[in-house]
Amino acid sequence: MKATAIFSSIILLLALNAQESLASEAPLSIHIAASSEKIRSGARLTLIVTATNTSDHEIPFEEAGMFCDYKLDVRDDTGNSVPNTPLGQQFKWPCEGTGMDIISFLKSGESREERLSVTDIRDLSRLGVYAIQVSRQIPFDSTGVFVKSNKITITLIP
Repeated sequence: MKATAIFSSIILLLALNAQESLASEAPLSIHIAASSEKIRSGARLTLIVTATNTSDHEIPFEEAGMFCDYKLDVRDDTGNSVPNTPLGQQFKWPCEGTGMDIISFLKSGESREERLSVTDIRDLSRLGVYAIQVSRQIPFDSTGVFVKSNKITITLIP
């Protein structure tokens, strides 16, 4: 029984390591930035999200809408996930059936820049520090690997 538990743990660790390795070899990198590290309460927070093809070949790039392309992870200073706004509650990620599904291609080294309004879909009404990161699934990749962006910190001030 103990050997089975150890074997299961080893298999799980190998699977997680393999997925992490696939993510590090992903053909796409994502970088996020905000116009300021401090924003006033009630102000709009928009991220600039840049996806870059880091491979040596052209890759497909699927666009289904700002809130569908990227999974937004916003955490408060205690590490808790920030709740959705009423608009954010309408979106289930990953989105399905948006009616918009544009397939284009990114050449090697080419980037695509989008704007993502955090305050439209996450409730940033409490003053404090928030950690923000986005992730995106690699289009048409059967491994299910998600590429994560860098993390940024935003402080909401009065």
